[in-house]
Amino acid sequence: MKMEELSQEQIDTNSARPTKELRELPIDELTDEQIVSIIRAKFKSKFALVAYESDGGYLFVSTYASGGKTMVSNLQKAWEEKFGHIEVL
Repeated sequence: MKMEELSQEQIDTNSARPTKELRELPIDELTDEQIVSIIRAKFKSKFALVAYESDGGYLFVSTYASGGKTMVSNLQKAWEEKFGHIEVL
């Protein structure tokens, strides 16, 4: 399996809008990073990750708050061991 991308964006870096306002928008108006940010905020978690298949490859998008980067890094290492190199954006 080929890994496409791993994005580790801080919450709401692609939008000046607050998460509360983003939650009111239709999903087709949101970026992948905004969707993951909304999920993390809704569950009040240290990190959130969405993985999906895209054009025959796999796309991983994550966001994290203080204390969540370690988990995302550990998952990235595990994926690389299983699937090979992962490009980090």
